[in-house]
Amino acid sequence: MTLDLAYSVLRQEAQAIMDSAWHLNGDFTSAVDLICNRTGRVIVMGVGKSGHIGRKIAATMASTGQPAFFIHPTEAVHGDAGIITSDDTCLMITHSGMSKELYEVLPLIRKLRVPIILISSNDRSGIAGFASIVLNTHVSREACPYNLAPTTSSTVSLAMGDALALCVSARRGIGPADFARNHTGGNLGRRLMTITDKVDAVTKIGEDRIAMGGIQPAPKSVKIELTARCNLRCKYCAVRTRRGRPALDMDFEFFRRITTDMRMNGVEEIGLFYLGESFMAPDLLVKACRWV
Repeated sequence: MTLDLAYSVLRQEAQAIMDSAWHLNGDFTSAVDLICNRTGRVIVMGVGKSGHIGRKIAATMASTGQPAFFIHPTEAVHGDAGIITSDDTCLMITHSGMSKELYEVLPLIRKLRVPIILISSNDRSGIAGFASIVLNTHVSREACPYNLAPTTSSTVSLAMGDALALCVSARRGIGPADFARNHTGGNLGRRLMTITDKVDAVTKIGEDRIAMGGIQPAPKSVKIELTARCNLRCKYCAVRTRRGRPALDMDFEFFRRITTDMRMNGVEEIGLFYLGESFMAPDLLVKACRWV
């Protein structure tokens, strides 16, 4: 019973997305044109589950190159509409097209002459009559067995919003490098970092230190080669090019002096392994580890 219902829900929602894809027409292209031809933000509005979907769509647009944010329509009529400008575009989401809260905000939107794009399953509603463009999701039934809980309608609205966001992004020529600038955190941020970004994250010095009395600031991270000795001759290693150079160990007093200076000047990380094999000088390595 449980798996049967789960299968039914997923099948119905997947089919509803495909149905919406088959119904795409010039209205969708016009919606992309409208957003790209305007200089303001996309103001997303919705109530209930449509509001939750609207928040996600606004976040997707913002991260893919189109400034956008969500405003709850009730908050809008209580002062938050002051953030909306005539350069913006309003994206409203309502399955029924009959949301009372969206009706209440319409006079404010019209007064600012802000065009409305409506995502809805009802293109003949009163709100649709005020919209410049209606993106019909064509959802006639929810996946809920009682046809009550917003399920299929919210899923298709989300998919339509994702399609709109990504088409706007593609039209604006947004690429991975642009996306990376807005998404520096998490696993995705790490994937998008270039080698230079990764180095800068460790070694880049703040502007405040650069301005200190004309003194060149210290890097945040330093690697120290404790010894030039190595018991391997790897083909890719620069040690092979050091023929004629004495394979000596660093003097510990010299090591203490330079690391003290490093700490005093803001170095945060000191590495004890570089081209030479530090384990070839075990006593020095132990003393150095204890010192730093």
